[in-house]
This record gives sequence, structure tokens and C-alpha cells, in this order.
Amino acid sequence: MMSLDDLIERAKRHFGEDINLEDIQISAEHIHSRCLGFDAYCYDDHDNFIVLTRKA
Repeated sequence: MMSLDDLIERAKRHFGEDINLEDIQISAEHIHSRCLGFDAYCYDDHDNFIVLTRKA
């Protein structure tokens, strides 16, 4: 399991040490990650991710 401190450290590694929480949007997303060429929806083809996005 990942803590909030872990997420902040990963954001700093990715975006740079000067990033702060006000510059980051944190969201949970259910992303289609398997069997991408198929038209039928299957819940098992999706994974849950925590997504960190730098605000513009």
C-alpha cells in the first residue's frame, strides 16, 4: 500500500523537487488496460489507478 508521503515523493521525482500539493491534482481512475482491441465491456479488463496530474 502507498501512503500520501509516497505519492508526494513520486510526484517530486517526476515533476521536480520544487512541486507542491497546490500544483498537483490527485484522482482515482478506472482505466481500460487489457484486451484493448475488443468492443465488449469486461470489468476485469480495467484497473484502478491513482493519477497525479500537474495543474496548468
